[in-house]
Amino acid sequence: MLAGQLFGKGGIFVSLMILSRYLDNSRFGMLVFAVALSQILLFLADFGVSIVSNRKFSLDTTKVQELYSTALGLRFLTTIAAWVLLALASTVAGYGNEQMFMILLIGLGSAMEAVAELQYAVFRARERMIYEATTRIAGGAAALFLVLLVVAVDLGPLAASATYTIRALVMLMTSFAFLGRFSIRIRPGFSRKHMLKLLRESWPLGVMGLMLVAFQRLDNVIIRGLSSIEAVGAYQESYRIMETFVLLITPCLLPGALFPGLCRAFASGWETAKTRMVSIAQLVTGLAGAVMIPVFAGGTDFLRLIWGKDFLRGLETEEVETAYFILMAAIPIVFWMNYLIASVIASGKQKVTVPITSVAIALSVIGNFLLIPRFGISGAAGMVLLSNLIMSVLYYIVLRKSGPLPLLKHVWKPVVAGLASIPLIFLTASSPLAVRMIIPTAAYLILWFILDRISHQSYYCNGA
Repeated sequence: MLAGQLFGKGGIFVSLMILSRYLDNSRFGMLVFAVALSQILLFLADFGVSIVSNRKFSLDTTKVQELYSTALGLRFLTTIAAWVLLALASTVAGYGNEQMFMILLIGLGSAMEAVAELQYAVFRARERMIYEATTRIAGGAAALFLVLLVVAVDLGPLAASATYTIRALVMLMTSFAFLGRFSIRIRPGFSRKHMLKLLRESWPLGVMGLMLVAFQRLDNVIIRGLSSIEAVGAYQESYRIMETFVLLITPCLLPGALFPGLCRAFASGWETAKTRMVSIAQLVTGLAGAVMIPVFAGGTDFLRLIWGKDFLRGLETEEVETAYFILMAAIPIVFWMNYLIASVIASGKQKVTVPITSVAIALSVIGNFLLIPRFGISGAAGMVLLSNLIMSVLYYIVLRKSGPLPLLKHVWKPVVAGLASIPLIFLTASSPLAVRMIIPTAAYLILWFILDRISHQSYYCNGA
């Protein structure tokens, strides 16, 4: 699963790196703005059905075909409605023709991704991650090939947007092909009774997902309104790095490989669920540190390497640099927020996600309107960190109501390893970029491993 995320998201990320050099500042800003808006369509089309289906597939394997057919029929209806809604909203907003075409093309790709997510739910519930991994790798390879073709032939910005649509089509067809291995037929069901039942169970997660993606994308709309489309491009460069790392680990570990087991743990009782959550907490924290340390050490040189010499997009160096470091510092917090959301959903308390996300959206919107005029995109970055921290605390409080939850029991090990590696970041500051990024990260991983081994040996000795 991790390999699929790495190669799949990696292919998309590299293709975006290429486009950042191919497109001018204005059109690159328009492209990433369209990508940001298309995520709203993805969540609106899904409306929580994938996660609820995943949970049901994991706990009961006797009615998979019936549930899949109902979910597929509902997914077709919600996807069409979401794409039309995105088109109407973009028209009302008064975006230019070129921006509109980009939004509609990339939005169509997101619509197909929403349908593919339903097949992923089957693969995850059966713990056959190889099929989702292969599908994502195919999508990443298609994205990279298509972007190279666009640049080589100089097909222009609209063709660049179409690569997202074609990539999604490749992923959808691949996921359908693998579905046959589970003896499940691609037969949508449109029973009103069954669809309404599934919708009643899914809507809290759907509202939460839509609100969450709005929370993650509204800052782009506010930046565009208060600043410029170039500022959106500069902000998205740092945000995409953070988001790529989050998307590498969160779908892989939580709705993916670990989510079915987490659902079964909660079904077995609080003590089993608590043990499972404590063990995952260290893993989430440790992996967050493993991706945060190298990007911190690389600094703006890493930004330049990824996005090219025009990475500032006309903004001041200090503003872009501050936003970058704040977003990189937010990586562990965003990891934890996603981890705690998954735990709340696995426990069956998904209704609380709506009010908690509402608090985050309100805080984010107010904060962005207050901070962006004064601090620019670094103000938006600060609100990402603060709002995710508040959500993490609130979700922990919800889970804590079921009983004692010592999530920090083993987290000290990656934290100590991370603090010990900080001096190496400063000691290697004048070294080549690769050295600056690799040495502190390697030291962190080695020390984390040693501390974990020592802790385990001490535990077994005391037990003996």
